[in-house]
Amino acid sequence: MTSSRSISVQEQHVFRGPNRYDHGRGMLSVVDLGDLEDEPTMSLPGFNDTLLELIPTLESHTCSYGTRGGFVRRLTEDEGTWLGHVFEHVAIELQNLAGVSVSYGKTRQISGETGRTGKESVYRVYFELANEETALAAAELALDTVNYLVDSANVANFDFSARLEDVIKTADRFAYGPTTGSIVNEAHSRGIPSIRLEKKWSLVQFGWGINQQRIWASTSSMSSYIATELAQDKELCLQLLYDTGIPVPRGGTAQTLAGAKEQVIRIGYPVVTKPLDVSHGRGVTLNIRNEEDLIIGFEHAKEYARRVIVERYIKGHDFRVLVINGRFVAAAHRIPAHVTGDGKLTIAQLVEEVNKDPRRGLGHEKVLTRITIDENAERLLKDQELTLESIPDEGQFVQLKSTANLSTGGTARDVTDIIHFDNIQLAERAVKTIGLDIAGVDIMAPDITTPIKNNGGVIIEVNAGPGFRMHLEPTEGTPRNVAKPVVDMLFPEGDGRIPLIAVTGTNGKTTVSRWIAHILKFSGRKVGMATTDGIYIDGVLEYRGDTTGPWSAKVVLRDPTVDFAVLETARGGILREGLGWDLCDVGVLTNVQDDHLGLRGVETLEEMADIKAVVLDQVKTDGLGVVNADDNRVFEQRSRIRGNTALVSLDFENPRLTEHVANGGVAVTITPNGMIQLIQGQSQTAIIHVKDVPATFNGHAIFNVQNAMFAVAATYRHVSVEDLRAGLSTFTMNFASTPGRVNIERVKGARVIIDYGHNPAALKAQIQLVNGLHTDQGGQGRRAIVFGMPGDRPDSTILDGARAVAGHYDRYYLKEDWRLRGRKSGEMVTMLRKVLNEEGVADDKIEVFTGDQTELDAVSSMYNWLTFNDIVILQADDIVKVRNHLLVDLGGQSGEVTEHPIVQSQGGKVDFASAAKEMGMVDEPSD
Repeated sequence: MTSSRSISVQEQHVFRGPNRYDHGRGMLSVVDLGDLEDEPTMSLPGFNDTLLELIPTLESHTCSYGTRGGFVRRLTEDEGTWLGHVFEHVAIELQNLAGVSVSYGKTRQISGETGRTGKESVYRVYFELANEETALAAAELALDTVNYLVDSANVANFDFSARLEDVIKTADRFAYGPTTGSIVNEAHSRGIPSIRLEKKWSLVQFGWGINQQRIWASTSSMSSYIATELAQDKELCLQLLYDTGIPVPRGGTAQTLAGAKEQVIRIGYPVVTKPLDVSHGRGVTLNIRNEEDLIIGFEHAKEYARRVIVERYIKGHDFRVLVINGRFVAAAHRIPAHVTGDGKLTIAQLVEEVNKDPRRGLGHEKVLTRITIDENAERLLKDQELTLESIPDEGQFVQLKSTANLSTGGTARDVTDIIHFDNIQLAERAVKTIGLDIAGVDIMAPDITTPIKNNGGVIIEVNAGPGFRMHLEPTEGTPRNVAKPVVDMLFPEGDGRIPLIAVTGTNGKTTVSRWIAHILKFSGRKVGMATTDGIYIDGVLEYRGDTTGPWSAKVVLRDPTVDFAVLETARGGILREGLGWDLCDVGVLTNVQDDHLGLRGVETLEEMADIKAVVLDQVKTDGLGVVNADDNRVFEQRSRIRGNTALVSLDFENPRLTEHVANGGVAVTITPNGMIQLIQGQSQTAIIHVKDVPATFNGHAIFNVQNAMFAVAATYRHVSVEDLRAGLSTFTMNFASTPGRVNIERVKGARVIIDYGHNPAALKAQIQLVNGLHTDQGGQGRRAIVFGMPGDRPDSTILDGARAVAGHYDRYYLKEDWRLRGRKSGEMVTMLRKVLNEEGVADDKIEVFTGDQTELDAVSSMYNWLTFNDIVILQADDIVKVRNHLLVDLGGQSGEVTEHPIVQSQGGKVDFASAAKEMGMVDEPSD
């Protein structure tokens, strides 16, 4: 049971991309302080001192002061700070101690929300993350640390050091290693995006779509398979080098001990044994001088491979030369793990002291790796006539590992500036001989500053996938940015991105996304698109489902055939995980209407606008944000756009639009005679008349007039005017192109409009379309609606939906969705019927379908009622099932929709602004 004098985490969310709290990745914890809301840090005896003793590196945190020591000031000045804030900083620093560099965080109280003790004690704590497994482990330890410091009884058997080591192990397992991390950081510094393709290994995609490249540690998508295999087969590799005149040690391979002995007879002692195809110094035994040690070395190598290399041991120093894209980049002198005697401490004690070096850690999370004592170390000590209890003389060098790999505790000294030019050329020749794009050349020589051809040195290996740590952060000498030439090689030009258009809003975002993709396809682009209906690659549905979240976005961006991405972006994904991408070329915010309120803590339209505008936050500085100038809440978000802004308005005389274009801005509007127009400062381009855009149904579907304008604004930078016109004039609202979006089916001489619109604004738009079509046919025919609302919407939204349709139809078929979404059976239709009655709709005009009766039964009843010239709105929950029932099961026939003259006002002009205002699509300006 949680004590009231402890803090607790009520919720946690991992954001894998930009979100409402930050432009990057992070974790949100909803923290309840309980009674500790009344106890800031200065009121807790000993809390601050013990915290800083446990984690002294917190002193480096700048906090709101912006200077080192700022967080300590917050802890200790006046009454101190609150424990939610402490939790934030501890979680950040624990990640840093695990080798994962993060810094950003913020803590805010949730106004009016009470915690478990009845106090307003609930906080949103957000902090940056680079690796989510490490962040989760750090958050868990941060919570226990704070609670333990408040009262040790809160956390039994708390061992901070052991728990921190667990976090470090998690980071070592899941976070990028130094090599991969350096390449990722270098790429990010140039604006090149990355996608981690799995969690445990270092497989990373850089760039998007057709421009992508990949790395696996320091093996790249440009690495030759043959070259990698040659480098792995150490015997064949050395043979190829020997055949090109490059000095290599004599040797051969053996599968049996007898074969190893034969090799020794041929080349003589001392020798080296090592596995044929294993890297990182595993299974290597050096300087074998007798048969007893040969047996040990051979058996050690056999643990890793079936074939063992036996080659002449060359006395000298171990050097690593890094060659990337055929050019020398860096060189390091590698020194095996060792201790230096002081005449006082035993070897075991010296190892313990060396491992206290803060630069040493577990695995790869720090510059150096801790030295471990294993069988190999004990054998080396025995060869030196020493044991772990021996006390070496002052200055005595005691070697503990046979190889100089940093992963076994070795150290490195940078020698990039002193390596002889002949040795550089020799290393480059060796790498070109094998054919690797990135290679580490191992040289054993007495001196690297003189040609190894003259001093007896040799090249002992050419390694694919070399580690970068010794060059990035050498123990001694100048650090080298060896990731730079890797990224130069992968991306000699550009940032690897493909153009990305993201579309969000309450209504219209699916249609706008599809329209944009249609226009782009006309211009010859191969579009990857994610929408509510599924993922499409070049117009082909590859995955069916609601794919408007971050996972779907990454599916598109991973596809190597795509050269343009169009991503419908819903508020659910933003709230749940953030965006699946970092920057977009065009961000579109269509509108913010009463829908999805009350879900995931979003209670107001202002909050909804704030969340959807996360898309606008991520518009590139040279990109374009497209906003609805007729929607006050959307228009207010325009300041979040870092690039250029394009306004869309149904009102040709909108003062916001007038001011914007007067200042050189871009706008898309519609003229009084029905022409969609693109305005760029003083330049005006007539794009197309609405009568030539079939999806607008000759202007009756004002919402699609607006959607067409959004499509123009989103694509005009990327296509020609001719392609734009072609895309607008050939886009149709049929089931194949826009399933469930104004699909008009001809059934029994009537029009049945299958449409998913299910919020008050969408319902009003449907009414406007139905009335226009009804007027076109001279007022003949009846109007009906098959109507329901999603059960997870607030009662107010459901009631407003019923009020919106009341009085506009001759018949109402009330049905429930297949998924009740938290409502009881019959509850929804009862609410709808009650409102309809209150608004004057008689019972004899209403049919109710609930319980065992599904929306298919409602469709059947509507079909039986249907006659020539009737117009029906069919709100389908399961669009495919409903359409098949109507057209197949019931025998309805779908035919072409007859065009009708465009609706005109008394003055003979199209009055889109007035019609849109009646529908609530145009707000009165609030500024």
